[in-house]
Formats: sequence, structure tokens, C-alpha cells
Amino acid sequence: LTVEMVFQLFDDGLECRVAMVDITSRKQAEVALQKSEENFRTVADFTYDMEYWRLADGRLFYVSPSCERITGYAAREFLEDAGLLVRIVHPEDREMFERHIKQHEEGPAEVDQHEIEFRIQTRSGEDRWIGHTCQEVVGRDGKSLGRRASNRDITTSKRSQFAMEQAKSLLAATLESTADGLLVADGHGKVVSLNQRFLELWRISPELAASRDDEKLLQHVLGQLAKPSAFLANVRELYADPSAESFDELGFVDGRVFERYSRPQWLAGKIVGRVWSFRDVTERRRLEAQNRALQKSESLGRMAGAIAHHFNNQLAVVIGNLDLLISNPTRKEELAECLSEAMSAARKAAEMSGQMLTYLGLTHGQREPRNLAELCRNQLPQILTAIPKTVSLKTDLAEPGPVIEANGSQLMQVITSLLTNAWEACGKERGHINLTVKTVRSIPGTNRFPVEWQPKDTTYACLEVSDTGSGIAAGDIEKVFDPFYSSKFVGRGLGLAVVVGIAREHGGCVAVESEPGRGSVFRVFFPLTEEATPQKPVAMPPTRKASGGGTVLVVEDEELVAKLVTRVLQRAGYRVIVAKDGVEGVELAQQHEGEICLAVLDLVMPRMDGWGTLAALRKLRPGIPVILCSGYDEVHAMAGEHAEQPQAFLGKPYTIEALMKAVHQAVPQVL
Repeated sequence: LTVEMVFQLFDDGLECRVAMVDITSRKQAEVALQKSEENFRTVADFTYDMEYWRLADGRLFYVSPSCERITGYAAREFLEDAGLLVRIVHPEDREMFERHIKQHEEGPAEVDQHEIEFRIQTRSGEDRWIGHTCQEVVGRDGKSLGRRASNRDITTSKRSQFAMEQAKSLLAATLESTADGLLVADGHGKVVSLNQRFLELWRISPELAASRDDEKLLQHVLGQLAKPSAFLANVRELYADPSAESFDELGFVDGRVFERYSRPQWLAGKIVGRVWSFRDVTERRRLEAQNRALQKSESLGRMAGAIAHHFNNQLAVVIGNLDLLISNPTRKEELAECLSEAMSAARKAAEMSGQMLTYLGLTHGQREPRNLAELCRNQLPQILTAIPKTVSLKTDLAEPGPVIEANGSQLMQVITSLLTNAWEACGKERGHINLTVKTVRSIPGTNRFPVEWQPKDTTYACLEVSDTGSGIAAGDIEKVFDPFYSSKFVGRGLGLAVVVGIAREHGGCVAVESEPGRGSVFRVFFPLTEEATPQKPVAMPPTRKASGGGTVLVVEDEELVAKLVTRVLQRAGYRVIVAKDGVEGVELAQQHEGEICLAVLDLVMPRMDGWGTLAALRKLRPGIPVILCSGYDEVHAMAGEHAEQPQAFLGKPYTIEALMKAVHQAVPQVL
């Protein structure tokens, strides 16, 4: 017990009264506070956060040393001036902080713990973010001993959070402003997010987008595609191989065209989903098609004019010489010369038409394994005689050379055309040409023709011709492969156009490197073959002509051609009956059943073509010998599935010798 003495002064003297007051509970509270403070200090003195104890009367009972690291102010400054705790709070957050304090001082008792975030201004003026947590301290008697508070510096995490939010905001703005429609799906294919452009491109209503019904969304998408099954197959392949990327085009039933790109979405080194982007390229494709049509029209116009020029030149020789003979039949001395020149011009015209078919990829020819380097060496003597003396030629031909499955005469065309183009590019100046044969695995992707050609993962034979000539402007590289295009001559010819045609037919391509004034490099690539180069065939002695006999049915819609064939066969001893088309030919065959020993059929005819006529004749007489004639290449003409096949094929135009060789092949005779 503590004795409390009370003194009271009266008029009649001094009175002393002693009172005894029990303050045990207060002393116990002070002891508890002291012990609690000691326990709190033991931990708080070493904490990284700023800890303090605020008494119910507003005074600060304890402030941890870490306050100086966070605020720049020492602990004693807070203990001496409790108002500093409020003054360091950022002006914009101070009202919130004071409201928080008042809430706990005057609020309901059940408000035990509270967390807030606010900014402070340090002694140096720096703004820092604080994560504040406070909790009431209650003594053993249940009375409040004040509140403890913990203040953590969360500036770094807050800045990271702001940066992330800004990045998300920027990303969202970017996604919404892009011209591509974007769809993000998780690893199982479930849609995670769509941008507005995606909804517009795929014409998806806000209601369907908000429903998040992936099945309905998929059906809506598939309903617009021209080939929905191919789209689904590609999606399955991509989810079967999560790391794969895909780029292709989607065609729509309404004619629209989208470019589609799909790539995996990575997070912390793992694939967590897939991003799909769609771009509407309908208008671009339309403009590209229009541009190609204009270029094609320009090319066709140039080609038609050049063909007319070349053919008219040759026809002028043929017609002029024949007219000369007709108008002067008595001048026998000119007969042989005129006929020879007319024949030469006709052969040049035929050669030109053959080159056009080669350019179009319609002449395959017989192929066999050929050593590309050996073929170049064999061709060199003939080439060297044509090269101007101002141009030097160096060769680097691999030994053993690469073997390709090819037509020998067409390969020689390629070699001759490339070298001719090279020395013409050098002009009258001194120049150098390099001819190289090698094998490669890497093929350039730019200035490669045909443009649709794609290399396989294999080794290719490479025929390379480089020159030090004038070079080619970037805009003209594609044009040099157009028929009759040239920057030097008008209607130059089909050389480089034929090179592309031959490369295409052999499963290869042509690549070009060139700059104006720095020469050009042309490379032709052919796939290798594992077959060995065949031995040269042993020359067979010439066969003797045999006399004919029997009736030949000639079915030809060109009257002059039919007359020519008739004359040749009649001279060989055959009787000839002629039909102008297949229907008439079958009727004549029925009328002369048992007489016809051979049928010569044109491929392209009105009413019934050569294949139809052949089948009809074989029904009348199984096994009847047939020669099929066409202006198309043999491989092209004979393509397709046909139950009946001819004994021989004869390409137009043909000579008397070629016609009789086909006759003897179709109707074997004892010589």
C-alpha cells in the first residue's frame, strides 16, 4: 500500500489527515508495460522495418533504430516530437493517414488491426512508399496500452507494380491499335483474351465475345472459312507440337483472304499458351493480282510481238522462195537453192515454237543420269569458238562431277544460253567469265525463279556462270526471264526464259545476283540422282528403207497436213484414206473393215480427239497399229490415264524421215 498524506488548514489550527489508497493495479500495468516494451524492443531494435509504439495519449513510447534508414530522421527526433510522424507523410496522403489514426483512437473497440499504404517524404525530400500495419496492445487487465505499428519500405515493389501496370496499359493500347486481330489461348486451347480487331475481322458480336463460349466461337470462325477442315487439321498439329510456329493464308467463302501467324507463348522458359494473329490482306492480294496481270499483259504483248517478228521473218523466206519457184518454174538452176533456204527458215520457225514449249514447261524429253561437269567439258570446244576474243573464260568443273537426272540436249541449251548472256553483258569491253560446277546445300531465297519453287533438305548440283559485265538493275532482274526481254536488243530471244523452263521441269531453280556496273552471277540448281551415268550406246548400222503395202487411215483436221502425209505414204507404196475428224475416221474404218493396216491420228481435233478416236478404233479392231501426232511435247501429249496406247508418237512439225520411222515402228516389216 502507498500512504497518501492530505494536509488541510482550518481557522483554528492545522489539521493533518492521512488517507491510504490502493494503486496496485496501476503499478502492475506499469510493470506489464515495461516488460512488454522490453520484449518488443528486443525484437524491434533489430528489425528491418520501422517499428514504433504509440500510447493512448498520442505520445511515442518507442521508435526502432531502422527509422533513420527509411525516413532519414533519428529515433530520438520522433520521441521528442510525436507530430513528426504525421508531418513526414506526403501531403496528398496525410488526410488518409490522420483519418486512420483517428479511427483507432475514437473508433469502436473491435477495430483491432489495420493495413494501409501511403507515401512519406524523407529528410532528403525523396518520396518513398510505406506499407503500414498497426495493432492494439492490451494489458492483463484488458485495458489498452496503446498501438504498435510496423512500417515497411515498399518503394521498389510499388515502382515495379506501377511499371507493370504501365506496361499492361501500353500493351493493351498497342493490341487495340494494331491492324492484326489477336487471340491468346492457353496450353489447352482455351481462349484467354481477344482484341477488338479480332472481333471486327471475324465479325463476332459483343454478345458472343462476352459469352466466352469457345465452342460457339470456333463454329462461328469455321463457318466463314473456305477450307475449315484444313484449318482444324493445322490447329491439331500445332497443339501436338507446342513449340511449332505456323504461317499461312486463310481463304473465306466470301472471297476474303487472311494471313495467319501462330506462335507459342513463353513464360519463365515454359510454353504456357499460344498467340494467333490474323491480318486481312484481301485488298493487298487484289492489287498484287492486278499488278501481276498488268505485268503479264506487258510480257505477253512483248512476247506476241517478238514471236510475230521472228515467225514473219522465217515465213518471209519460205513464202518468198516458194513464190519465186512458182512464178519462174523454168529456172531449174535456182530450184535447189530456193528449196534449201525455205526449208532452213521453216526449221528455224519450228525451233522457235519448240523453245516456247520449253519455256512453258511442256517439253520434258528423255532423261537419263548425266554428269553435269563432263557435259560442260564436252560443250566447251563449241562454246570457245563463239566467245569474242575480248572475253576470257575460266572453268572450275568438279571431278567427279555431280550426276543429275536430265535431258542432255536441254542441259546444253542451259549452258549455251547462260554463257551467251554472260559475254553479251560484257559488250565490247574486255570481260571475264567464270564457269563453275559444284554441289551445294544452301540455296539463296532472294531473286530465285520460279518464285513458287521451294528447296528440299538435300544436296543440289549447281551450274554457276559469273561475268564482269554491265550488271542488272534490281527492278529488271525478274524481267530478264521473260520471253524476248532485253535491255540491249529488241526481241532478243528466249535464252534465259528457256533456262527457267528447263530448270523448272528438272525440279530445280535459277538464282541471280547482280548490281549495275558490277556484273552478274547466274546459278542453276538441279537435284542430284543416285543413279550411275550410263555408258555410251554402241552405234547401230543404219536401217534400209522398206517398201510399204496396205491401207492407212489418216485422221487430220488440217487439210494441207493431211495432203502431205498422203503424198509421203503413197510414195512409200501405201493406199491412203483421209478423214477430217475422229467421227468421220471411225465411220471410214467401219466402211473399210479389215483393210486398214495402220491409223495416223492427230491429237487435237473437233468432235472427237485423237484419244477418243484411238479407243473407238480399238473397239472395232483390237490391236490396230496407231501413230498419234501432236504439236505438243510427247510427255505432255501422252500424259493421263488412257486404256489404249499408240504404237508410236510423232511430234509436229516432222520430216519425211521421222514420219517413215514412226510408220516402221508401228508396223514392223521384214527388211
